[in-house]
Amino acid sequence: MTEEINVLSPVFQFIVDPEMGDVLILKEPWDFITSKGEKYTIPVGYESDGMSVSRLLWRLLSPRVDFRTAGPSIVHDFRYENHIGTRAECDADYRNDLIANGSPRI
Repeated sequence: MTEEINVLSPVFQFIVDPEMGDVLILKEPWDFITSKGEKYTIPVGYESDGMSVSRLLWRLLSPRVDFRTAGPSIVHDFRYENHIGTRAECDADYRNDLIANGSPRI
């Protein structure tokens, strides 16, 4: 059974699907400014699975999408899928954006 949850913002459609996991879908264009001051505009309809976290780290960092992880996760996925920077750059910026949004340092 798919469940839609709107807890983050009216901009996001948040779906919990047993087969797909958490899915964020943008309902309108969305701007995100990174911890480095870079601005990205993510288009309507863009889908992100949030964070991919190894089960070993779940005690430290939940794989569930929340207000701290949604923005950085979407931007990371968008940049990586559109080849905006190297994988190492995307990952480093993602970590910094998560920390800037209140996620624990790991």
